[in-house]
Amino acid sequence: MTALRHIVKTGNTHLALAILRVFFGSIMMYHGMTKIFVNQTDFIQHVTQRLQLPEFFAWLAIAAEFGGGALLVLGLFSRIASLFVIVTMLVAIFGTHAADPFSKKELALSYLVCGLIFFISGGGLYSMDSKLSERN
Repeated sequence: MTALRHIVKTGNTHLALAILRVFFGSIMMYHGMTKIFVNQTDFIQHVTQRLQLPEFFAWLAIAAEFGGGALLVLGLFSRIASLFVIVTMLVAIFGTHAADPFSKKELALSYLVCGLIFFISGGGLYSMDSKLSERN
């Protein structure tokens, strides 16, 4: 209980950032994984209806979500990984879901904001990025 009280009292921003990074990265991996293993054909067909070069962009989205999510979980190349997620979410919001109601866009908007947080802050103290920068 003392450790928890200390965390709350000191407002450990680095711990909060690590929790958000691992959670957000896991969610992004999940979204990418479902597109790879569950509904790959449906996803590519959906992108085909909305964008040019659909198969190429569908695979880019899958790589950004799954690969970017995995890198965020590790806290490795966090800013670069988040940039891929940001671009993917911008395409989702303004391309794929452009004509959809806000309720359809709000999840992508939430992911965009999380991506922006990690683009601005990096992976935080409890990340592989931090450990690698200590070595240099």
